[in-house]
Amino acid sequence: MDLARSLGSKPANIYAWFHAAVKRYPTIKKVGNAQYRLAGSAPAAKSSASTRKVGRPAKAAPKSKGPGKGRRRSGRRGALREKIVAALRQAGSSGVRIKDLAKNLNVPNRNLQVWFATTGKKTPGVKKIAPGTFKITG
Repeated sequence: MDLARSLGSKPANIYAWFHAAVKRYPTIKKVGNAQYRLAGSAPAAKSSASTRKVGRPAKAAPKSKGPGKGRRRSGRRGALREKIVAALRQAGSSGVRIKDLAKNLNVPNRNLQVWFATTGKKTPGVKKIAPGTFKITG
């Protein structure tokens, strides 16, 4: 609060800067609730020839995406719907659990949960008969 008042800035902006600065500058340490200290020397100042705006962090290199992140669709649009409807028809009136369907279709369980919560509701004939269990009518 004191620093924000003396700089004429909002406290939230100062807090956000320190929150990011702790990651960028290892010499800035958090010592308490909204309290920071400088351990060692101050970070070196950039030359005036720099084209970056002052106070803006440089863009970081793109992070590598983990498994399954940012992959392209393996099939055509709507292929999963067709597979799910076919499996529901095969299961009959007893229906099928999402967990079992995920194993059969080799699809992550969470993907099917989201599908049934969104697209499944709009698909004619798909009915929820128990928690995590669905069947197709008609």
